Amino acid sequence: MMKKPCSLAVLQIIPKHHHLLPVGLVKALAILDEGGHPYGFYDIERSPEPDFRSALLQLLSSIKEETVLVSMACHNNYPKIESLIFLYLYLPLLKDKKVIICSAYFSLYETSLIQRKNVVFSPLDIDEYVAKHMGAPHLTEEVFGQRLEEALTRYGYQNYRFWGYLTFGCYAKCSFCYNRLPFEGAPTITQRPPDAVLQWMLRAKRFGKTYFEFCEPNFISDRPLVEAFLKRLKQENPGVTWRCKTRLDDMDPDIYSLMTAAGCRTIFLGVEHVDLALLRRIRKGENSAEKLAEFLKYRRKETDIHLSFMMGIRGETPSALRRNLEMVLKIGAVEGMEPNIGWQISFNRRNRAPAVPNYIIPFMFIMNFLPSHMEISPALMRDILVMCRQEPFFDFWCMTESQESLSLMQHLAAFLKSRPQQKVIRDYDRLLSYEGGELTKLVLKSQTLEDLNRSVLSMAGVR
Repeated sequence: MMKKPCSLAVLQIIPKHHHLLPVGLVKALAILDEGGHPYGFYDIERSPEPDFRSALLQLLSSIKEETVLVSMACHNNYPKIESLIFLYLYLPLLKDKKVIICSAYFSLYETSLIQRKNVVFSPLDIDEYVAKHMGAPHLTEEVFGQRLEEALTRYGYQNYRFWGYLTFGCYAKCSFCYNRLPFEGAPTITQRPPDAVLQWMLRAKRFGKTYFEFCEPNFISDRPLVEAFLKRLKQENPGVTWRCKTRLDDMDPDIYSLMTAAGCRTIFLGVEHVDLALLRRIRKGENSAEKLAEFLKYRRKETDIHLSFMMGIRGETPSALRRNLEMVLKIGAVEGMEPNIGWQISFNRRNRAPAVPNYIIPFMFIMNFLPSHMEISPALMRDILVMCRQEPFFDFWCMTESQESLSLMQHLAAFLKSRPQQKVIRDYDRLLSYEGGELTKLVLKSQTLEDLNRSVLSMAGVR
């Protein structure tokens, strides 16, 4: 317990975050105000600077307070990882300050690899940390709900969507998933009280927010709980439509009917690949293409479907990639279906033996993550590449299990170039047009992966 108020900064560096309400951050600020604790609020999304690197440097340089409380309040674990990267890029700017990173999620990973004398990882989310350590009164959900509209206006959150969890976790053990709980003895699935979720949805309706997002990795992980919840949701009818993520092998006509009757309008499903052998390598555990075909027979047009596909799986060949790309194009031509294709990377350090570096991979993720209106300078990518090569914790950012990764990228570039009018594979547009197509030129002219990596480092000015 802190004996006296300290000079406190609250830092939020998750871009593209204002569209989904960061509830924990808003509650933490409300608790600080309730307790009369002075603080500075530093938010990357409020920066007028169009270049992301400049915006981040200016933001961190402007912090005058002694203690920096970093918020990782977020709807998805992936932005937390990327925001941690952005923080560590320019952490030296905060070398004379105490930095406290608030996120239960990071307690699951080897944060000892990135410990610094001035950095502390808290296993508490930011609102819980503030309530416990700042000597401020903990706002009850009821009181917080009554004051929420005032708080949202005060902290500048006007254009957002409500979200929440009914469950967290997943019974599946797909090797690529960053939502896994990777330590022994951890519960596979944790539950949130349904009453709390229903109250949150009703609150959204009261604020005129009629579209809600369930952000769990697999909405149907606990089927009995979800079925009972959906029946209550339909009966109590808060008038809020919603979207969720789940697995294809959990979908059937009965649960789909319950979901749509209770307001589900968008479902995110992971197909990943049409090649069964590749799916087995990533422990996907379902015949995704077959399950998708079954689902499409009873899917109704009122439900939009977002589908994820994956490239860069160990053992994937250009011909296997082509079959996957053809499936993506075929699916993208169907009304209400939106596919995307991402690159597999190795989050799990225990599976690093077959991993190889590919220095274009960070470009893929940063360009998909940062808002399209923000500029991604060569200087930012130089800094990211340098850090990924020097910091063992962050080296996953440029690692892939695919020994064929150069061939796959060359095949992808040629595939997209041959179909300039077909825009359903949008994920790589920004990458392939980066700096006037410089990355595409490097991919197409490289003879080996080592050649590609050297060329990328040279282009980024890394020695």
